[in-house]
Amino acid sequence: MALTQLVTCPIPFSILYADMLRILLLLGPNLEDVDNFYNKKYGDSARRLKLLQDRYGRATELPNTMDKDELEELMGALLELRGQLRKLQWYGEVNRRGFVKITKKLDKKLDKHATQQRYLESKVDNKNFATNHNLSETVKTINDWLSILGDVKVQDDGSSTT
Repeated sequence: MALTQLVTCPIPFSILYADMLRILLLLGPNLEDVDNFYNKKYGDSARRLKLLQDRYGRATELPNTMDKDELEELMGALLELRGQLRKLQWYGEVNRRGFVKITKKLDKKLDKHATQQRYLESKVDNKNFATNHNLSETVKTINDWLSILGDVKVQDDGSSTT
């Protein structure tokens, strides 16, 4: 029986406790799939940011003047990276809410035996996708960098004064 069928179908009370373990065991691989995908995508983004930092330096180390093309390239890469991270943040939030809803339905069927709270605290909340802490710090770093880039004076090779 699929996970959604186990959670949504009316189950007699006597069978429910036996199936509760089965439901929680079915949630485990789904939880790991979500976390693995999140960690892979976050790792890719963190590597990309590190490459940009290695190439251009940290936000506070940027030269006072940059070539216009370099500035546009860097800002474009940072904006794209920030967009990807925001989508990943949304992915984490949506999946955490999904686990909350599944365990809430399970609690309703168990007459509120606090399965939801215990499962969320022990399994879900310690996963990276559930907290988004590192991701939030990375987005803050990108936003700080973009803010500093907005203040950088651009050297325009096409507009020379003679």
